[in-house]
Amino acid sequence: MQRARGKLPIYLIAVLVFSSCLVHFFQLLRFTDNSTGYINGSTIMPVIVYVLVFAAVGLAGLYSNRCENLMPIDLSDGNRKLYFSSVFLSVTMFADFLHKCFRCYDYISKTAYVEYAYIIPLVLSGLAALICCFYFAVFSITAKGSNYDFRNFTFLHLVPVLWSFTRLILIMIKIVDVKQDSDTVLEFLLLSFMLMFFFSYVLILDNSGRASKLFVFSALSTFVLASVIALPRIVIIITGKGEVLYPVDYTSISYFAAGLFAVLQIKHEK
Repeated sequence: MQRARGKLPIYLIAVLVFSSCLVHFFQLLRFTDNSTGYINGSTIMPVIVYVLVFAAVGLAGLYSNRCENLMPIDLSDGNRKLYFSSVFLSVTMFADFLHKCFRCYDYISKTAYVEYAYIIPLVLSGLAALICCFYFAVFSITAKGSNYDFRNFTFLHLVPVLWSFTRLILIMIKIVDVKQDSDTVLEFLLLSFMLMFFFSYVLILDNSGRASKLFVFSALSTFVLASVIALPRIVIIITGKGEVLYPVDYTSISYFAAGLFAVLQIKHEK
């Protein structure tokens, strides 16, 4: 009974994430301008999404604060869940690299005067995505139980941080309307938690220590934000309504893969 109560925040987070995805889905489908990404008409929907997301993040903080007996990350005997999630993330990182190549080409070919404050972070983000593809491929080999250890690539541990940070720069140079551009606000929050997660991850790998409460909080929050941002767009594309979506510099599937990878890192001693 006590164990079930301990899991209650997780169940509530799942409900809040599903509700957020549902509201965000209809917001993208019915109330978002496909040329600017701004909300047209109903301004209450972004507020609802914000409230649901912040409630889920708050519960993630509550759950992480109660976490005890967190285990260190150990891939010596193989880990099937992390193997498949890292393979998935590696593939989506390559897709993200291709997407950013297309965005760079499309921007340069249609723009008379290139804005370097935009194009340089976009190029760096694409290069980081390509290196991340290699990094998580090696991670998957380690997670499968091979003697090949991705932890030997000391400097490459920072590449996912660079990938997140360069995308964050692209948002920081923009003027964002919190009421009208909820997608950018949510992405900013996602990248902030993602940076926190990857930094915590690097520290754990370098020190071979146990996962901290901050690590758990950032991992859960990354999954929450990644799901809310990515899943509605993915569903809209799958259902053949992709023309209603405005063009973005990221791939939804890579964000969701990163969120899934993050949340699967959380493990407790029995």
